[in-house]
Amino acid sequence: MDQGALVSGGISNLSFSFRGSNSIRQAIHSVFLYYACQVGLDMGIVHAGNLPLLKDVESNLRQLCDDLVWNRDSETVTEKLLLYAKKVKTSNDKKEDADILWQEKSLEDRLKDAIVNGLLPNVY
Repeated sequence: MDQGALVSGGISNLSFSFRGSNSIRQAIHSVFLYYACQVGLDMGIVHAGNLPLLKDVESNLRQLCDDLVWNRDSETVTEKLLLYAKKVKTSNDKKEDADILWQEKSLEDRLKDAIVNGLLPNVY
């Protein structure tokens, strides 16, 4: 049995400055976890159901995330990723934005929307 220390942590802090661009954040998390697990991360606190498989991350985004995680091109990688984030607004981001707006409505309005738009799994 290995007597070394176990390592765990919250992963979202890595991508905090990209909040609001969930596809970018999820790609950063996937890239980070890929490398961190190889070098000893035992547990990461993350919403695993939202993470793309690394092979599914678009190649330009993957390269930017690799550069960010490894601090390569440190003077411009953040700016490049911010430009990329401005250009890319995925349907998942749009859906999440709609979900957030939907949750801000009154209970009565949420129930009406759920019934009219077939969102019954969201009624709780």
